Amino acid sequence: MIRPFESKDLEGILDIWLEANLQAHDVIASNYWLRKFKFSADVLPQTELSVCEDGTTSIASFIGLDGQYI
Repeated sequence: MIRPFESKDLEGILDIWLEANLQAHDVIASNYWLRKFKFSADVLPQTELSVCEDGTTSIASFIGLDGQYI
């Protein structure tokens, strides 16, 4: 189910964000993404976020929209 972001979703979103960046950018040292974690935790909730639950209330994916930028 796709639904709007709720503050309780932030931890799950950040877990996905970190894992996705570590996998997609494996040529970049992991500590780079770990240093960006706090920044992302502050910035992501400022965007228009939607989450997709996997049927168990766990976040399976998310999308953020900042203006016209995904």
